[in-house]
Amino acid sequence: MVWGTNLLLGGLAASAAYRLARNPRDFVDAPAHAINGVLTFNERLSTQDLQAARQMVLDRFGPYIPPRSTCHGVEPQLAFEIGNAAGAYHSNPRGKGPMLVVAPYQRAGTGRHAVAHELVHCYTDPAIYDKLIGDEAGQQLLDALTEHLADKLPGMRFGKWSEYDRTTMSNGRNMVAAAAELEQAVGEEVLLRAMFGGDAEAVKAVSRAAVELFPKRPTPAAWSAIAKAGSKRGAPEMAEAYIAACLMHENALPSDGDSRIWPGAHLPQQRFSDITRSQKNALLSQARTMRERVGAAAFDQAFCNFDDRAALVAMRAVRADLVANWKRVL
Repeated sequence: MVWGTNLLLGGLAASAAYRLARNPRDFVDAPAHAINGVLTFNERLSTQDLQAARQMVLDRFGPYIPPRSTCHGVEPQLAFEIGNAAGAYHSNPRGKGPMLVVAPYQRAGTGRHAVAHELVHCYTDPAIYDKLIGDEAGQQLLDALTEHLADKLPGMRFGKWSEYDRTTMSNGRNMVAAAAELEQAVGEEVLLRAMFGGDAEAVKAVSRAAVELFPKRPTPAAWSAIAKAGSKRGAPEMAEAYIAACLMHENALPSDGDSRIWPGAHLPQQRFSDITRSQKNALLSQARTMRERVGAAAFDQAFCNFDDRAALVAMRAVRADLVANWKRVL
């Protein structure tokens, strides 16, 4: 017992001495972080680690990252002020351009992987990043794909283990394992062309695969597709079916606070919250019948694609059935 205590105290003393010598300003500028680093033996990142992580990303994915990527000009920064997060990337916070920050102290062995995760975010093409970052379900898909790609980079397995690897999604699938399955479905080449290059056909393929593997949630892209797919006839029926899909997959109406989705574009209602309980039940009953009639895959593809082109193709595929069979409720 005494031997073990002395060993621990000796380790803490060595940890403190090493950190005082290497990063003395931490004990002045961020004493809580520095002391916690001593006690937990967390690693302290340096600017060299940031540069090395970027080089790993470019060495592995560089052929798929176009010269136009704004991330080429983004310098990762070490920041104590990001709370409990290992890192964070924001494409345009407060209108000041992209920002990538990483916590200086990371669990031992995980630092460069944490930086690489945020750099993959940074290099992700807006065709995917901007479509997914706006809501919780989209962020989950984005983080799953990002972590899966970061796992491809050099490093020890234990250093790549993160909260994403421990996350079971609402559909029962593991978050990172689902991203790996998505790659198997579309192929690595297609996934990389979509994520980093924004290739339209590749993004469409990734969107379709994501509908099958990730929790299903009707998307703004599907709502936008209604105007084009139903420009001549069928828009109100599609809009009602969209609302029903929200009730089916999320047990909730679309949010009145989402400016991308306004019921008045296709329906008499100005707010989704005006829909009554009996109307909700009628919508949901028809949606369940329709899903059985056209098939679960066709129904979910029509309402849950994040990509505009994939959503439009899928919406057009169910338009005829809606026009022929859907009974207006609203």
